[in-house]
Amino acid sequence: MLLISKTQAQDWCTDAVKVRQRLERASGDPGEIEALIPCQASAVPTAIALLKASDPTLRRTAAYWLGRIGAEAKAAVPALIATLQDENLMVRSTAADALVKIATALYESAETADQLSEAKTVIRSIQQALQDANFAVIKQPDRSHSRDHPRHLTTRKLG
Repeated sequence: MLLISKTQAQDWCTDAVKVRQRLERASGDPGEIEALIPCQASAVPTAIALLKASDPTLRRTAAYWLGRIGAEAKAAVPALIATLQDENLMVRSTAADALVKIATALYESAETADQLSEAKTVIRSIQQALQDANFAVIKQPDRSHSRDHPRHLTTRKLG
């Protein structure tokens, strides 16, 4: 894994070619994912585009990374929902997991009533999309969170 400074990261985070190269390397070296974390939202458009790459490993890596950054990947929700229809089961499963991680992060980062309401709307659309794609959405009981909290959602592919 190549370590870079935060300033260097900011310089290349908006360079789609460099982000793509980093995600391609991450397919073989999960440590490369960590190097993309400083990019957060600035590299999301490139990762969204990679959800349509011809290589299923690259699509899966892009979905994993989007889930890894959480709420910053909110813009990727529609693309990840579309990815639930991918021909590759591993890509679909990784997209489902990413959606649950984004939903959880959105809920936990909500600081105002409006943000919480928006998070709940996104969560409901994610839950519906997962069910429509034949994923079981399982709420595991946890009394430390409200009934709406997605923290303990898991997905399981049916059929």
